[in-house]
Amino acid sequence: GMERFVSDPEHGGHIVGTVDFMPLGVGMVAERGVFNLFSPTDDPDTRHMIYELAFEADGRPFYLAGRKVVRNDRAFDLWSDTTTLYTTLHEGDSKEGPVVGAGVLSLSPVALAKLLGTVRAINTSDAGDKARVIAQFGQFFSGRLFDTYVSTPAQASPAAENREETPRPAASERWDVVVIGSGFGGAVTAC
Repeated sequence: GMERFVSDPEHGGHIVGTVDFMPLGVGMVAERGVFNLFSPTDDPDTRHMIYELAFEADGRPFYLAGRKVVRNDRAFDLWSDTTTLYTTLHEGDSKEGPVVGAGVLSLSPVALAKLLGTVRAINTSDAGDKARVIAQFGQFFSGRLFDTYVSTPAQASPAAENREETPRPAASERWDVVVIGSGFGGAVTAC
């Protein structure tokens, strides 16, 4: 199905796996899931990566809906764009159910390498076919990254274009601590 996946403008597929969420449990099997990579949005400079999994905890159905926002803006943020997943946890078997939790998941380089190690080509026992399919996926993924971050000029987001420039402190000012970053790590470090 790799040819179908690559030619589909939504680049949709199915995923299975397990969910670890301490309040509900560990190793909860998700036998039904969908994902879309580099799906177009209303903004021609923005793509979404969608990861959704249905699972059960204590006999109750839940649906984990995640979205990555991939956009070539003026900051070089390829790593954070492709490893930051904004999630909502819904009660029920779809993302139409009530939201019971939300958060941001981030992958470290080690976690990303581990995740990439789980990619498998199925429905063939031929090692050459398996290698070809995985290489085709890698070529698709790296090609989309190149198209997004290298071959198109960076654009400022509308919010950034309308934002006033932040005044810069004088070079003579001195600080005991400087925290660079506005994500979760920056917030924890600042605290």
